[in-house]
Amino acid sequence: MMEGRTRKDRIGERQYPPTPLRLAEARRRGDVPRSADLTRVVSALGAVVLLSLAAPRLGEELVKMTAALLDGRGESMASAGALAERASAAVQPLAAIVMLTAAGAFVAAAVAGMVQGGLTISASRLGPDLGRLSPSAGLARMFSRRAGVRLLSALVKLAAVAAVAFFAIRSLLPEIIRLPRLGGREMLSRSGGWACGLALRAGAVLLALAVLDYLYQRWQHRQDLMMTRLEYLEDLKRMEGSPLARKRRKELAAEMAAGPAALHVPRASAVIASTSGRAVALKLAPNRRSSRVLAVGRGPAGERIRHIALAAGVPVIQDDSLAEALSARCRPATVVPRSQHEAVVRLLARAPRGA
Repeated sequence: MMEGRTRKDRIGERQYPPTPLRLAEARRRGDVPRSADLTRVVSALGAVVLLSLAAPRLGEELVKMTAALLDGRGESMASAGALAERASAAVQPLAAIVMLTAAGAFVAAAVAGMVQGGLTISASRLGPDLGRLSPSAGLARMFSRRAGVRLLSALVKLAAVAAVAFFAIRSLLPEIIRLPRLGGREMLSRSGGWACGLALRAGAVLLALAVLDYLYQRWQHRQDLMMTRLEYLEDLKRMEGSPLARKRRKELAAEMAAGPAALHVPRASAVIASTSGRAVALKLAPNRRSSRVLAVGRGPAGERIRHIALAAGVPVIQDDSLAEALSARCRPATVVPRSQHEAVVRLLARAPRGA
């Protein structure tokens, strides 16, 4: 009883890797391995790089905007419309830079998503999932292995960013202390450069952790798609198709393995075959002083050469040693060596027509 239960449990275990069919079906549903951390980090790094490139222009626009807004401080409240118009004109260049940065971050996120899972469009993800409303399912997700991995990942990322910030600020501490002695423009320039450098260092560390998270997501994705024995066998049947289709595919494979040279078999004088599946189609010269190889095959290709020869009435002669020697040394459209040609002539002389 216990042995039967154990066997049943083994049959129900998901111990088989997903078939290409199962992977394709999961992709059609939009179920592909992706790391949200990697997408977010790439998007943030793209925004930081664009901001660092636009930092000089951004500083100039901030100074211009401040000057334009403060220039109308002596106006009366009656000219509020003119003040609003001046403020709008001053903010527009700054808004353009911010919008370009946001667009760059969006493009970076889209590229990161496509690199991870390709372009997948599935409407199944848009439908409601009522299973998520179940309290028991929610509790199971809260205390699952995935939740533990996410918590550990968050702690590692927090510790990594804190370490990067600590060492960066400690190295810049003497310059930070002298910062109030500088002018406003230089203070803004240096602090902006430090902020961008710190963001790039933290982003590089988070990017490395995000790549590890993506590798974990790929492994978890394959684990989620693991199959039982029955599922695996069912998918194999669906991929292979009907017995007639499998038989036709084997015939086509044999024809392809035999190659174009098999078309010359009906013109052969004889086919020398072996019990191991080797076959060599030969054409004797009219004076019988030389012979030429028309086709050589082994395995499915050899069987195909035999079938063509039998259908065309070409004699098929069984000789293991000669067939092995000819298939090892000869190629299609080559002349048989004299020593082996003599053996071929003696064999044909002894063999009856249609053997």
